[in-house]
Amino acid sequence: HLRKFTKLPDGRGQWLFLRFWSTQFRDYLANHPDPAMPPRFFDGIARAFCRMPDDRWLAISGGTTAPRSDGFLDAFTAHSRILLRQRFVARLAEVLSDIYPDPPSNTQVAAFYCHARNRGYRAERAIARYVETLFILFRHRIDEARLLDRPEARAVETYSDTGRARALLDIVKQLETAP
Repeated sequence: HLRKFTKLPDGRGQWLFLRFWSTQFRDYLANHPDPAMPPRFFDGIARAFCRMPDDRWLAISGGTTAPRSDGFLDAFTAHSRILLRQRFVARLAEVLSDIYPDPPSNTQVAAFYCHARNRGYRAERAIARYVETLFILFRHRIDEARLLDRPEARAVETYSDTGRARALLDIVKQLETAP
């Protein structure tokens, strides 16, 4: 029954893949008490079991009333983006803790992440580099505007986000080691 839900149309008629067996979908079901679902998703299913971390199991009941079917793709997409961001921030915090003896907290990394996104960085590598740049600035109490006002920083404004982030990280590392 569930195999027919591996592809779903979005509101514009584009077909999207739904990996209902993934941990993201499992977490969506576990974290939403009344989840929006694709129409007729649980038809003919009385109960499904999902394996949770630490060998716990989550029982999901198809129930007698159908779950809401409006807005599933929007709700699931929003949930997935949050989950992916949290995982990325946790990995990034772990990497920074391997590099620096006084690493930033996950909360700081999340704030730096949001700031990098607001600055226009989209690629993970660019975000990671700019987060490290912001952390170095924070450690040395250097204002970001001071960095961005430097001629060599203005010279890389037209670079791709990854190239710009790499160049700014190089600049700030030079500032860090300068007497």
